Amino acid sequence: MSISIGYRPLGPTVALSVTASAHTPVAVLCNVSEQPYFAGLLNTGALPVYVSLMPLSQTGAAPALTGTNTPVFPVDGTSTSITNGILLPPLMEIPILIAAPTGFNGFAITAIASGAGPTIIYVAPFTRMT
Repeated sequence: MSISIGYRPLGPTVALSVTASAHTPVAVLCNVSEQPYFAGLLNTGALPVYVSLMPLSQTGAAPALTGTNTPVFPVDGTSTSITNGILLPPLMEIPILIAAPTGFNGFAITAIASGAGPTIIYVAPFTRMT
């Protein structure tokens, strides 16, 4: 007997045009008052992209960043210090789902490409179907 798990999107897909300079953090918000547990990521460009996810907090009426993570590519013999980061390969045909940081009604994302680019990545909030 096989077990399958379904996922459903919780909000709109956000596109980022990524270059060799760190992208300004962008909020990925849900359409519903539900915590996204996963981020769906797709890199359609020809360059590898390193992305960093950050939680959002409730500050007044709008979500706000709870910290800053400036993405950087590690160099030979080093590692990156960012804990909620992942390297996306170029020319992806299928998105991946990774755990999203816990925060208020979504999360924020920032990214950097390995070259001048630009390369386009897409991100959306997801949860498990119940």
